Amino acid sequence: MLIVQIGLALALLAVCCFTPGFFFVRRLRWSPLEKLCGSAALSLILLYLAAWGIYCFSMARSGGAARIHPLAFALVSSVCVGLGVAAFRDIVRLLRWPAVTRLLKGLLFLLAWTFCVLAMIRVYSGGGWFGDWLEYFHRSLFFMTPFPTDTPIVGYWKLSARPPMMNVVAGFFLGQAGDRFEVFQVVFSSLNLLVFLPAALIMPALAGSRRRVLPLTALFAANPMLVQNITYTWTKALTAFFVILAFWFYLAGWRKRDSVRITAAFVCLAAGMLVHYSAGPYIALLVGHFLVVVIRKRPGRLREVGVIAALCGGLLATWFGWSLAAYGIQQTVASNSSITMGRAEPTPIALRLALNLADSMVPRILFVDVDLIRQTLPAGRVRDRLFLLYQVNLPAGLGVIGGPMAVWLAVDAIRRWRQKQRPERMFWLVTTPLGVILGLVVAGERDIFGLTHLTLLPLKTIGIAWLAGWMTRHRIAAMLLLAGCAIDFTLGVFLHAHIQSMENNAGPAVFRMPDRVGDRIMYPEPGTEPLTHHTWSNWVLKHQRALVEQWISEARSAGVNLLASDRRVRILYDEDEFMWHGWFSRHQGRAQYLGDHVPTRAAAAVLWIMFVSIIAGAATACLYPGRRRQLSAEGLR
Repeated sequence: MLIVQIGLALALLAVCCFTPGFFFVRRLRWSPLEKLCGSAALSLILLYLAAWGIYCFSMARSGGAARIHPLAFALVSSVCVGLGVAAFRDIVRLLRWPAVTRLLKGLLFLLAWTFCVLAMIRVYSGGGWFGDWLEYFHRSLFFMTPFPTDTPIVGYWKLSARPPMMNVVAGFFLGQAGDRFEVFQVVFSSLNLLVFLPAALIMPALAGSRRRVLPLTALFAANPMLVQNITYTWTKALTAFFVILAFWFYLAGWRKRDSVRITAAFVCLAAGMLVHYSAGPYIALLVGHFLVVVIRKRPGRLREVGVIAALCGGLLATWFGWSLAAYGIQQTVASNSSITMGRAEPTPIALRLALNLADSMVPRILFVDVDLIRQTLPAGRVRDRLFLLYQVNLPAGLGVIGGPMAVWLAVDAIRRWRQKQRPERMFWLVTTPLGVILGLVVAGERDIFGLTHLTLLPLKTIGIAWLAGWMTRHRIAAMLLLAGCAIDFTLGVFLHAHIQSMENNAGPAVFRMPDRVGDRIMYPEPGTEPLTHHTWSNWVLKHQRALVEQWISEARSAGVNLLASDRRVRILYDEDEFMWHGWFSRHQGRAQYLGDHVPTRAAAAVLWIMFVSIIAGAATACLYPGRRRQLSAEGLR
């Protein structure tokens, strides 16, 4: 049954995330890759509008206790199929372009790679990351079922704390393929993986090289920061998809004086804002550049600005207008985590920015020991140190070799900018540091290890695409980066997946059950377990309802009414009803992962085979490009 549900979800993703958008962009005078990426972006926007309209209509008709008709989502999918049939000839013509087929092959490889990593994961963990993976699932169920508007979200967040677009789209697919957490993992990871498309699209504009997909595919597969953001069920990677695509359309529209591309860029930014508020700094960057540099030289600028404002304003109003009506201005504006954490932070904002900037550049986690990573398993301590290095540090996010190389290339570009004063070169030299500063300014909290994971994923992904472009031009750079891929994969991807594969199956227990002392449940002390307390807490979230029922049953056998004596147990017991509306009870009291159904060793073996194959392919493409073309020609003959 699960295989059928996953297959249905993948089929729906392939059709609905391409055909509706392609039907409208196929006649535009865009390149094939622009049509491919633009179709995905527009399709997601149209899916969001359709699913959001279904949700709002159901809520309005029922007066707050909505039930979405089972055929509502299926009708939208049928329309997507119909649009694909209507544009079938144009789809075939698009797929005949070699650049499109190469890019899609790279995407399919990364999709299989992502599934292998997911097949190893049984408990999400790493550093202090806790609860987000379940929170976004809860938000998707909110729009799929849907739940009453006063339902609290996991962690007792308000629904208005985060924008809804990716959750609404995920709810659309879950409503047809099933509401199991494994299906949700497949849907979210597939949507997050779309960031590969604009990264490949923008690569030649960054390094002045040919667009070769294999080197970029290798860097994507081996980069711990990207693999984590793709497989972890949150929304930052899809935001990066819209932001990077907006950069491409903006620069192409500026260069070609094309109003359609400029408009598409700002619509992508508005969509990115609806996926995650981390798109905000990039909106400020491009709007500022457009008003200061570009708009003065454009004919019909007032009409262009009006069209952009109407489209972007209308798209953003679907969420902000509804949230204002449902929750009021206070919850809509002030419930965001950056604002709530910023208010609680005693450090002045200027000092906080300077400290966060310094700590985001210096790998402090390598030199300090903190309670955050206390645990008794040595491999776990190594994993958490490296996790905090790759995820929150800016240079390390590009890899152990890629980070220093990117710094060296950036310094060299600054040194030589006067020799080639091209507008786009100046654009990157200005917007990159401004993007880093703005991204850290909007982060509310202070973190001694850095905060680049909050808002700088688009810039870090652009940096990886930049490095991939350099791999195709310089053999020494290619050899160094491929060696770095081996280190990053081993220590940052595989070790991390291995630690996340641990569960209480055969052998000694990794996660200790809380002890019952009389009429109270006692949790283990932080630092006394094999893995960190945050990892243990994620495990408890996974099995929450089943654990509570087990505690109650054991206490009842001893003559203790645990629901009456322990307030925490009572809250956990009641959450399934008023927060989840019985979802845990309908699913054996736990959120099962895709990795719970797959042998870990088999998934690990396949992952290593795929890694060797992609590194070998990238090495051939970068070090022996003539030989690769010869092999391709022989294969065609």
